[in-house]
Amino acid sequence: MPRDAWAGTSQRDLLLSRWVQEHLARDGSTEGATPPLLLLGGRGTGKTTLLAHLKWLAQHTHTAALDMAQLDDGRRGTADVLAEIAFQLSAATPSFPALRLPTSGALALALAAETDPGNRARAVQQIRTALDEGRAEEESDALYLSILETAATVAGLPPLVMAAFPLVRGGKRLWGVSSGKRKLWRAVRGLGSVTPASPDEFLTGLNHGFQHGTSAQRAEAEEVLLRAFLDDLQRAYEDGEGQERTWRCLVLLDNAETPLGNAFLEALDAVRHARGAADPLVLVAAARKRPQLLVNREPGLVPHGAYLECWRTADDEGGAAVAPRRIGGRLDVAQLRPLDRDEVGEFSARVVHALPREAVHGIARPAAWLGRVLHELTRGQPLATAAALTALVSYGEQEPLVARVRGAFTPGSRHTIGQQVLDALLGDLSPAVRHVLPRAAAAVAPGQAVAANGLWGGGLYLHERVAELVRDDLRTEPALIDGEAAAVFPDVVRRLLLQELAQVHGDNPPLEPATWSGAYEVLRAAVSAPGGTGDAREEAYCRLAQGELAAATRYLYDAFQEVRDGTLDAAAWCRALSWVQRAPRRTLHTAVDAGPEYERLVAQAERTVPAEQLEIAKLLIAGQLTLHPQTDPYAGLWSDPLGDPTGQLHGVIVEQLERLRGQLRGFRQWQTFDDRMRLYRKEPW
Repeated sequence: MPRDAWAGTSQRDLLLSRWVQEHLARDGSTEGATPPLLLLGGRGTGKTTLLAHLKWLAQHTHTAALDMAQLDDGRRGTADVLAEIAFQLSAATPSFPALRLPTSGALALALAAETDPGNRARAVQQIRTALDEGRAEEESDALYLSILETAATVAGLPPLVMAAFPLVRGGKRLWGVSSGKRKLWRAVRGLGSVTPASPDEFLTGLNHGFQHGTSAQRAEAEEVLLRAFLDDLQRAYEDGEGQERTWRCLVLLDNAETPLGNAFLEALDAVRHARGAADPLVLVAAARKRPQLLVNREPGLVPHGAYLECWRTADDEGGAAVAPRRIGGRLDVAQLRPLDRDEVGEFSARVVHALPREAVHGIARPAAWLGRVLHELTRGQPLATAAALTALVSYGEQEPLVARVRGAFTPGSRHTIGQQVLDALLGDLSPAVRHVLPRAAAAVAPGQAVAANGLWGGGLYLHERVAELVRDDLRTEPALIDGEAAAVFPDVVRRLLLQELAQVHGDNPPLEPATWSGAYEVLRAAVSAPGGTGDAREEAYCRLAQGELAAATRYLYDAFQEVRDGTLDAAAWCRALSWVQRAPRRTLHTAVDAGPEYERLVAQAERTVPAEQLEIAKLLIAGQLTLHPQTDPYAGLWSDPLGDPTGQLHGVIVEQLERLRGQLRGFRQWQTFDDRMRLYRKEPW
């Protein structure tokens, strides 16, 4: 199920589509210039597919869509971008009269066709003065006719001149002015017999014309071009035909964080601000990094995840909506959020309904199950979710759904999506940073890994690059850990990086930080080192991740004795259990069946864990393997649902909790354990 199969159908995309439609409609509710909407999102968040959907949505109005990464070759500038936009906007639409841009079209032609730099400079000043005096329309006709007459006199009408003809007014005025000049009249009469240059050829000529000017001359020409363009648009929507245009025009810019994209946004913003007048342009730009325009406008340091606050849910006042954050009064910013569980569930249901009945045999409510498990695995990361759903339908008909899901996330499987997803999400990192990143995934939050200097072997450069990546809120996600804000890797990225870490060999002393045991040993030592948190819970977490079940069990057993003595609240102990059991399994890169794996690990525990601590050891074994209730206090910390995707071990957890509850005296403590047991008796999806 490729992403473009559901682009625009998620609640997220529908809300953004509605926002764009509301601003496109000329119903009087959004009069005035609409600030550009900047959509921020890291790699794989669905920016490009969303823009494609918006283009389709606005197919009946004047629309232009540009990929700034393709245009930004180091030679093109704002004028080239504007010319490309002008050509696309002037294309025929099924619903509205053709859009003509006479002033900007004539000036662009002068800049592209004139070989004399002095003539180009005079044309810029000519149009600037006309714009100031409100006679741009008349002046543009005169300028175009002047170029036309020169071209006809010298060598007939060249294709470059013809390329600009769709942008200018033409019609009776052009015929009338030219009819008194025989040679020009013959040239105009022969317009239909000349094959125009393509827009690309016109852009080449325009770019060539700028090569002979200074940067100041180019900036001046671009400013006047933008003024003329906006003036053309405004008149096109105000003249007689303009009343028929019930939608504004839409410009879509992908990869707007490029130098060319940022330069265009800054130039457009400056001209719009200077004009102080309304225009019918709605611009939506997508960027995987903050464009410099935004960086310069942001009021100080923006908190991690601040732009995600634009999303309102159905439970909020006014219902679900997107409310972009206004920056500096002239820029609206929204960050694309991951898909929520309902959205993943909706797409999962489509896949389940397409599968044969045999594939979902034995799973109660398979659509709900797949939605829950897949959301646990990807947390709604759009590219990873789409890749997984596509993989699920690529199996043979008889393959069970559980096996399909496991295969999609198991390295070495014919249907694995791991490398594909990591290449898409992290493919722009330097090889050196990419090589060390798995060890950062070992920590609960990668900031803890950054603080553990021993992970980086004294390499300051790599240390700083990883720290920059962790601070990038378009690569990491905001999280609350024990009430404190933290940045975490997207769950699917952390899972796939941990799978890489688990496959690195070399666990014999001395341990290397590039190995699983070595990374967790460094993190454990950092907890107890001077300046560390000293949190025994974090140390137990690292011990369990290293496979030291006895040490992790001992920590929880000692804490349980405090609960029995009344010196520790039972709820605090349950939270500690939830935290420690979220430690990743070293074997998460292999597909296992919950029952046999649990029995194998219990048999090992019986040889290393004292008998009085076995209930807690069994809780940790089952807790590391299984899918937990969504109300677990650390549900968002880490989840590994593939160990026990159907909750087979929930009965074991209830049994061990019941045995521990039997050792408690106070009703409040007893009730806390009973509440936890009831959660595991419920179907987790």
